[in-house]
Amino acid sequence: MSDTTHATAPAQGGKVRASFRAGATAGATAVAEPAPAPVDPAPAPEHPAGEGTGRSVPTWLLLGLAVLLVLLLGATAALRFLGGNDAEAARAAQVAAEEAVVPVLSYDHADLEASQREAQAHLTGKYREEYDKLFAVIEENAPETQTTVDVEVLSSGIVRATRDRVHVLVFVDRPTTNKLSTEPVVYKDQVTLSMQLVDGEWLVDDMVTSPAS
Repeated sequence: MSDTTHATAPAQGGKVRASFRAGATAGATAVAEPAPAPVDPAPAPEHPAGEGTGRSVPTWLLLGLAVLLVLLLGATAALRFLGGNDAEAARAAQVAAEEAVVPVLSYDHADLEASQREAQAHLTGKYREEYDKLFAVIEENAPETQTTVDVEVLSSGIVRATRDRVHVLVFVDRPTTNKLSTEPVVYKDQVTLSMQLVDGEWLVDDMVTSPAS
């Protein structure tokens, strides 16, 4: 069966392979460039009694909602097209993608070996080779910068699907700390995972990330 695209993830800025690499870079950057000294905020304008102070909605949130709406429509069409057992398999791949994205994109400088081992369990043999090369960079830098990256899944949607491969778009927050920033800095990313069915198990065969804001 041909692989039919029903929705495409918006790309904001250059695409980056594997967000964990971005996390390591973010940690290194934070070490090299300390945050500027705080500046006293300008006084807030006064509002006449009874007048609302309306708050603007973040652009990333509006964009995320629009993308999810498109994904919902596309996923519905894809699942109808696949039908029956194939539709259930696609949903299983979506669940597997949400579960995999957390260990694959996160790591703890205090126990990098455990972080890598947990991530590898969710990868195909092909993608594991690429992941290990990128993780080697983290192993060189994270102990010095004391960087730790966590991942929180916000939402996801099926982009396109066939019987043995499903592309899933996942929106995540990545709270990141290092020795110069003990308070987490939250990075918002959208991650497209290509899930491959291998011996009855959905594994990550490719992954592309880009900023969601």
